[in-house]
Amino acid sequence: MKIMKIKKACLNDLSRVREFYYDLIDRTPGMGKYAQWKKDIHPDDNDLERYLHDDAMYMLIDDRQIEADKTCVRQSAAEKTSCGQQADEKIAGMMAVELMQDEEYRGISWQIEASDSEVAEVHLLAVSPDYQKQGVGRRLVEEALQIARDNGKKALRLDSIETNTLAQHMYESVGFKYCGRQRLYAGNTGWIDFLYYEFLL
Repeated sequence: MKIMKIKKACLNDLSRVREFYYDLIDRTPGMGKYAQWKKDIHPDDNDLERYLHDDAMYMLIDDRQIEADKTCVRQSAAEKTSCGQQADEKIAGMMAVELMQDEEYRGISWQIEASDSEVAEVHLLAVSPDYQKQGVGRRLVEEALQIARDNGKKALRLDSIETNTLAQHMYESVGFKYCGRQRLYAGNTGWIDFLYYEFLL
């Protein structure tokens, strides 16, 4: 795989993060069929600002052609990093890793019992159209697992709408276990079933 490094985003990166997801929505084949993300609906600026404010947004940077500033690259999941774009920096993928479980996850029959503070969640995991089918999605998941481990979590959990079968196959191939579903309303889809997955750490 290409040389890539994980980097934590901050509030100053909001426009870059937004542009990444806009480009993803515009250029990803099958977006309307699988993930069904829509501009300014999901994800919207409220979602992105919340993850950035929570210090939970991560970018996977293609580091082949730049000499990255070492203070801007995460050396460990617990380490604080500065933000801001480096020259010629390309974002291969992005995700949010929350270190607290959402309330909606409590009703699922998980493999283990764990308090909200003992669980991490992944949201908005996405791969740039320029890097799809190159193992970047799997690399993001591996980074999320390491972040959860470094923060002492018992499990990493995530969800997928029922139509996003490509993501579901990838999660299962990495080792996530399907634990259940529930029907929820989302602005980009209306009422739809969400499938829930767990990886024990």
